[in-house]
Formats: sequence, C-alpha cells, structure tokens
Amino acid sequence: MYFQIGLDKSPLAKGVDFGEQVEVFKKQLQLAKDLKRPASVHCLDAFPELLQIMKEIGPFPAGVILHSFQGSPEVVPQLTKLGSYFSFSGHLMPLKEDKARKIVKAVPLDRILLETDAPDALPTNPIFFVPGNATLNQPANVHSVLTYVASLLELSKEELADISYKNALGVFSFQGSKIPLK
Repeated sequence: MYFQIGLDKSPLAKGVDFGEQVEVFKKQLQLAKDLKRPASVHCLDAFPELLQIMKEIGPFPAGVILHSFQGSPEVVPQLTKLGSYFSFSGHLMPLKEDKARKIVKAVPLDRILLETDAPDALPTNPIFFVPGNATLNQPANVHSVLTYVASLLELSKEELADISYKNALGVFSFQGSKIPLK
C-alpha cells in the first residue's frame, strides 16, 4: 500500500470541491494500479461515484482495500470483481445490527480484513483505552472488532482471525514488500 486515498461527500467534507476530489482520486488510483500496489480507499457517501471510477480504471489485481467499509451490500459483488477487499472497523458497531450483518455477510470470506482505524472508530465495547483520553481508539481494540464481526458472520473468533490474517498476507504480499510473496 502506498497511502490512503478516497472520496468524501459526507457533511464532514462540506466546502470541499467534489469534482477536484474525483480528479485527484482518479490519478492516485491509476498510480496504484500502474505501480501494482494495493490502494487503501476511504469512501464516505460516494459509493456510486467510486464504483464508476473503479470500473473505468480497473480491475485492480494488486487489490483495493475499502477502509472502514460501511457501504451498501448491493455494491459488494461489483467491487469484489474489480479486486476489492473490505476492511471492517469500529465504525461498523454503531449501525443497527441487522444492517451491519447484511453488509458483512455480503462480503466473500476471502475478501474480509479487520482494522481499528485508530485513533478514530472507538468500538462500542473497547478493551483498551488511550491513557488520559477515553475517547481515542488504539490498535489493541482490533480484538473488539474481531469479536463483533465474527458474531455477525456466526464464525468463531479463531476462524475469522485466521481468514483475515490470510487475506492480509495476500493483499500485502507484493514485489518489494517485506511480507514474503504468496
């Protein structure tokens, strides 16, 4: 992975020109493809545009990691065909459980990754807190994400940990990385 890129149409991006975001995003995504590196993509409220751009530029044999994925289950099959992995974080936990379950179950097991998005996305049931600031997340809370996603998938924590680990090895094993090639 070379860096995180993305599209944001959420209220947090108020005042940011979306057309400029799209222009820069296309160049960055093309660069990741040309370099044969996975790209970590941040997408907020812009999945139709993301899908269209990925169709124009893709597929992505090195992978595209959809960071803190909360998109619609309906876009998962198309994004998967283009080479996407779907990373789940504590951002999934505030959703209604039925909605979160539909999203997670739409993703093929060989495309699931887990993350914390620390210092953001504090899980609803954190195990660890940042000393002096109970509102910040930390990487050790990936266990909370693992527990939650495993429960949604009706898998044991051990099974999901193994699946996510193997998927991470797959996407991060590329020529020049410190992880041995597949």
